[in-house]
Amino acid sequence: MRIDQQGNQFEVVSFSSDTRVESLRAKNDKYFVILKKDNNRQICVYDLSGQLITSWQHPDLAGFNYSNKLAVIGNQVIVGNVSNRRLTVYSLTGDIIKHIPCTQLRNSSSICEAGDDSVIITKWLSEKVYKLSLTTGQIEWTSTDVRYPAALVCYADQYVLLAADCSSDINVLDINTGKKCYMMGF
Repeated sequence: MRIDQQGNQFEVVSFSSDTRVESLRAKNDKYFVILKKDNNRQICVYDLSGQLITSWQHPDLAGFNYSNKLAVIGNQVIVGNVSNRRLTVYSLTGDIIKHIPCTQLRNSSSICEAGDDSVIITKWLSEKVYKLSLTTGQIEWTSTDVRYPAALVCYADQYVLLAADCSSDINVLDINTGKKCYMMGF
């Protein structure tokens, strides 16, 4: 058990050397991890003490080397399924709620929560960023303002922050319109 600077206790979870963490999200006093081991992907849900709550297999191109990403919205875990060009929406216990067709999803895509019913998806090679409604399955907007979008995070249900793979800049988009607000250079 460890204690952070605010006095909160937490546990450090470690995995075997042949297991790779492909994605990580912390939400609602839990953290969600996609692990790749032996050509299989597993989604694991832990509490903040490091105890495994539940886990399930996520079938998607198990033999290929790319990073799947996940988003957590309310009681749903949204995971990219590149081999079938869709998002899979799971319950917190691993039951499949639905599949959402997503032709924009590629090996180099990242996914992030955008409010209560949408996700942001990057498409690195074509230099595009999309907002997809989980309710309708429709693209709400497309942005081409970021060259080779790589790292992605949504902030305060207002902004999409994107790091470009080809620079040290962070681009900030309006989460509702996809328009570039500003760029932070480092």
